[in-house]
Amino acid sequence: MEDDNKKRMEEQRKRLQADSQKRMFFKQVLDDKAFERSANIRMASPELYDQLYSVLSYLMQNGQLSGKVSEEKMLALLRKMKETKREPTISFSRK
Repeated sequence: MEDDNKKRMEEQRKRLQADSQKRMFFKQVLDDKAFERSANIRMASPELYDQLYSVLSYLMQNGQLSGKVSEEKMLALLRKMKETKREPTISFSRK
């Protein structure tokens, strides 16, 4: 029982630490309005927030980010991400 509690607390601590690192990263690469928007995205869609973090991290590592990312640039990036995301389609064929 105590081991389960310790494991849960350790997992939660790791999640909080990772979330804190993401927020610090966003604070460094995004301007103030874009950072606020990212916080809203985090609350509304954690998956999209994680995707945005991955994309911005990739762009930064490859030197494709110059200066802080504005809200407009971030929105354009989100639109591109949404365009490339394919929605599953279901088709019915009748015999």
